[in-house]
Amino acid sequence: MPKVNYYPPADRVFSMPVYVRGIGVGHQQEPVCRERGNMAIELHYTVAGCGVLEYEGRRQLLPAGTMFYSPLSVPHSFYAAPGGWTVDWVLVGLSEETLPLLPFGGEFLIFQPRAEVQTTERFDAMYRLMTSGSEQNRVRAAAKLYDLLCELAVDLERAVEKRGDGSRLLMQTAVDFVERSFGGQLTLAMICEACGGISEQYLCRLFRRHTGLRPTEYITRRRLEYARSLLAHTSLPVTEVAAQSGFDSASYFHRQWKRFEAMTPSEYRRTHTGLFT
Repeated sequence: MPKVNYYPPADRVFSMPVYVRGIGVGHQQEPVCRERGNMAIELHYTVAGCGVLEYEGRRQLLPAGTMFYSPLSVPHSFYAAPGGWTVDWVLVGLSEETLPLLPFGGEFLIFQPRAEVQTTERFDAMYRLMTSGSEQNRVRAAAKLYDLLCELAVDLERAVEKRGDGSRLLMQTAVDFVERSFGGQLTLAMICEACGGISEQYLCRLFRRHTGLRPTEYITRRRLEYARSLLAHTSLPVTEVAAQSGFDSASYFHRQWKRFEAMTPSEYRRTHTGLFT
């Protein structure tokens, strides 16, 4: 008898730091489209056949032995390649305190777990415990999920490092473009185009990961840094300083300036002129 996907009732187990929100084993995967992404982290493992994962304009094949890690709220879709696709999957429930501790980040990761992890055996064990009807066994399944995450940590971190090499180069491209362009009109679409046509959502995650800031915030801070230099080293009127720093208007410049400085631009000029010469 084929096994059905299982979603447990919300009970005390859901208060654990890590728990199983849903699980399926030996599942013949149907097409799935998540326009708003997933509300829970998911691990999806190809047991047999091959699947196709699409996200952020990318299309990735998922042959047997491949797992993908799906972060929160990233639009994506997946479906079987010709010949069918058999999968094991689990939705990972995490407390608010546990989520920031995950080293896996907010990007899709595709990797092959080591053979010694015994991925299918672990999924089978979790499934048996989850479908036993016992809350105590669901606690045991949560413990086994935690063990699986620990075992996968090495593989996931390798995938992060592999992605990281590419993302660092992409981030450098974005920063270089901002550096050349912040003095004029600069939109996220323009930066995305300079980076090879990546999505704005991916660009935002890229900046968050490498700088801790949204792209717009990074640009604003860079423009303000340049404005400070102009104020200290030139006699340009404040309106011209704002324009050369890339701000659309003097009023917008003043609003952004007040977010970071206790004194006015004119006061800053008086106190900083000549300090850096």
